[in-house]
Amino acid sequence: MKRVLLPGLDGTGRLFGPLLTFLDADDRSQVVSYPVDRPLSYAQLETRVRSALPDEPFVVLGESFSSPIAIRLAASRPTNLRGVVLCCGFARNPRPGLGSLLPVLPYVPIHGRAASLARNVLLGAVDPALRALLEDTLSGVSAEVIRHRLREIATVDVRDALAEIEVPLLYLEAGQDRLVPSSNVADVSERVGFVEVETFDGPHLLLQVLPEDCATAIQDWVRDCC
Repeated sequence: MKRVLLPGLDGTGRLFGPLLTFLDADDRSQVVSYPVDRPLSYAQLETRVRSALPDEPFVVLGESFSSPIAIRLAASRPTNLRGVVLCCGFARNPRPGLGSLLPVLPYVPIHGRAASLARNVLLGAVDPALRALLEDTLSGVSAEVIRHRLREIATVDVRDALAEIEVPLLYLEAGQDRLVPSSNVADVSERVGFVEVETFDGPHLLLQVLPEDCATAIQDWVRDCC
């Protein structure tokens, strides 16, 4: 079955590399990337994703930032959709305090020292190669685009769409997530009829830090439920 992967805040899809090492032996994964130099709303990105959907059975994986897109897509019940995977996902602003920062967001530094701080929050203590991959990936995305995506996160709310999902859903939860607390798991599990939650002892960038464990969980779930 085809796997459509929707990326996190960077939007490039490059950070799926570690996961694909374990997931893509059968060459069935399709990564959808977003522009690095053009701010697009969630609605515009959703249109981009829909235009890339395969004409065959597939599951969609929404990582963090892309989880509202995966939710809205599933709620519309496309013909070939067989399941949804959310990794560290959310249906509404996962940190309500972020909304209060919107007036100063244009002045918040995105690259440089800010990127180093983000690395520590997203990854924790990991190998230098993974830290370098994250920093290099984020440096290739314009600050304007990142700020725009943070504004989209601050105002998104697709909880109503969750009740429209009729396919199985797998939620990959990071037990050490410092960005998306466990209340977001409850948002999803209380509204979707067929939810399985897998919790791993890792940080927000779970697919990058524990790629083999996540790949196994995804493949087992697809085999059993989809």
